[in-house]
Amino acid sequence: MSGSVAGVILAAGPSRRFGGLPKPLLEVEGRPLVLRLLEQAAASRLSDLFVVVGHQAERLAPLLAGWPLSVVECSRWRDGQSASVRAGLAALPADAAAAMFLPVDQPRLTTEVIDRLIARYHETGGPVVVPVHRGRRGSPVIFDASLFGELRRITGDEGGRQLFAAHEAEIVELELPDPEPLEDVDTPEEYARLTGRPPPAANARPATENAMFHIDPPSRRDEIVAALASLRGEIAAYFHGLPPEAFVAPQGPHWAPEGHLRHLTKSVRPVAAALRRSRLVLGLLFGRGRSDSRAFDEVVEVYREALGQGAQAGRYAPSRREELPPPEEWQRTVVEGWQTAGRELERAIGGWSEGALDRYRLPHPLLGKMTVREILFFTLYHNAHHARRVHERFTEAPTLEMPTLESPGGRPE
Repeated sequence: MSGSVAGVILAAGPSRRFGGLPKPLLEVEGRPLVLRLLEQAAASRLSDLFVVVGHQAERLAPLLAGWPLSVVECSRWRDGQSASVRAGLAALPADAAAAMFLPVDQPRLTTEVIDRLIARYHETGGPVVVPVHRGRRGSPVIFDASLFGELRRITGDEGGRQLFAAHEAEIVELELPDPEPLEDVDTPEEYARLTGRPPPAANARPATENAMFHIDPPSRRDEIVAALASLRGEIAAYFHGLPPEAFVAPQGPHWAPEGHLRHLTKSVRPVAAALRRSRLVLGLLFGRGRSDSRAFDEVVEVYREALGQGAQAGRYAPSRREELPPPEEWQRTVVEGWQTAGRELERAIGGWSEGALDRYRLPHPLLGKMTVREILFFTLYHNAHHARRVHERFTEAPTLEMPTLESPGGRPE
């Protein structure tokens, strides 16, 4: 069996068990459920991606902006999951051979499982492909196009599983060795068991809803490395997920997304290079640091003040280019360059002891001499700041003009 398998993320329900708080916004390990799923689905072999929204859709919109997906509004979301399934079906391209329906509440679902389900469908041609662990079936489920007519007639809150009984003999199962990808967050008790805390109040605003690329302020070396690695992966996934034409198009008078990412790459590489130099040379060049570095939040405040006073990117601005390669090729090159620079920095930090981060200083073009720990705090926040600026501008003006592909242009950030 060949043909494309489209993905339909079901994120429209009212989440009654959570007091009306949209389940897609529930955070697990600092990330909303909808973003955790998007990151895995966008990296998979799904041919197209659709997100069905309904209940409090306006709160999901900022998180969905900039991703390679289509948003489908389900006006009848109160009718249960079947309404979301029907809305998703109506949005599918005519040539879709099958559709995978992905509930938004599976925080451990991985790209690997998604791709294995797609491969199983292509191998068997089964009209229904479902993951299973030790006899327990779960989600996501693939339905062949031959069943779309029946799916359009379902009602209630059970979704496509209403078809299982009629097609039991034809269902193809994919056995998973680990139950984690199938685990969902269906009740407050399950959420508390998974996260170690009760769900937030219905009117709570998760940090990542108002600020993409959330950072839990680190202090120690290993926390800094972990935060840099996590943010690097999130930024790479986000920029790689932008449509290639949008990736290279200036955002009004400001840099194009590719300009922001090249700026971050140019600013990260010198830090990594400095940390690979001998401590003796650094001490001779820049002197010893204070014994007590400023905290992450203090460094952030210093940087914000500098921005408020008109600080600009200076020599770390992205270089101008008269011509760019094809957008897809350039996007891949820039994102891979960003990943490489980030990994080099993370490896370089590993060569430093906890105490040495406070004993040595490095120069910063805007903020003066800072301890190595402070430079790393700045680098972490600086990365998130630029990624957020790109995301916010897509959210504010999702139909930004797509000019011809020339230089990065735009104003320094």
